[in-house]
Amino acid sequence: MKSTGFGCTEAPRGMLWHRYAFHADGTVKTARIVPPTSQNQARIC
Repeated sequence: MKSTGFGCTEAPRGMLWHRYAFHADGTVKTARIVPPTSQNQARIC
């Protein structure tokens, strides 16, 4: 069965977002991880 999962956790620099899609055999098809640094990039520069 194909499936997706997502979540977020509190990290020292902010929220850490992650999302995963899986093939029917349970292996990871795609993974997207958005760390706090990329969310705050506009304010850093």
